[in-house]
Amino acid sequence: MAQSKAAFLQERFASDAPAPSADPNAAFLQSTFGEPTPNPAAQRTVQDVGDAILYGLKASSAGLAYEGKAPDMQMSESAPLSQRIGAMVGGVVGDLPAMVAGGVVGSAAGPMGAAAGAFAAPMALRDALMEAYSNGHAASPSGAWDIAKAALIGGTKGAILGVATAGAGKYVAPLLKPFGKAAEVAGGFATELTALTTTSAALEQRMPTAQDFLDNGILLAGMKGAVGAAKGLRQIYADTGIKPDEAAARALQD
Repeated sequence: MAQSKAAFLQERFASDAPAPSADPNAAFLQSTFGEPTPNPAAQRTVQDVGDAILYGLKASSAGLAYEGKAPDMQMSESAPLSQRIGAMVGGVVGDLPAMVAGGVVGSAAGPMGAAAGAFAAPMALRDALMEAYSNGHAASPSGAWDIAKAALIGGTKGAILGVATAGAGKYVAPLLKPFGKAAEVAGGFATELTALTTTSAALEQRMPTAQDFLDNGILLAGMKGAVGAAKGLRQIYADTGIKPDEAAARALQD
């Protein structure tokens, strides 16, 4: 049967149209959070620091869970430094609940376990949600497996990053103790940042960049805060019997 004119034109222009480009912010997200590419149909591009913070929140584990969909924003690779920092800050803030939860669970295995949990939990949740949103919420058994696999891979990468980061600081910081508290803290942070950045880049099979160190510095600060909160919640449970989730709820009420 001959092709209709409408079908012919649709096929003709579809073949001539340039293929849709990948989200220009995919590399940025993968180098910092490790999550898959956001929604390619995103309509709005980040315009300022406020937008960047909102974008980071939307791309975080909590943001993805709350929104129930992939981010509807995108950020250009040529975005200024202020916007990149804003996106990182927003992402870390949105990942804090999962970081603290992972840290509480992992802290049973000590400081390195807490760090592994703090990194693994948000990465596993984020990757699973992104896979679910792009896979029709597991409409088939294979889709369910893809979601589980994404969570496993993301969680494993996060645990590796946490162990490498905390392990480096654990062995270097004591060596700096004779030089004073400031040197111990600064040296420990620098060592952990280097371990985090180089390990993250190695997992992605590339060389680390100066931007990676800046991005991961923000991420590391957030992780340390989450691990500290997790230790506090676990200590409260040990002293009073109040469960971590109950303690967190009371703190929010107060």
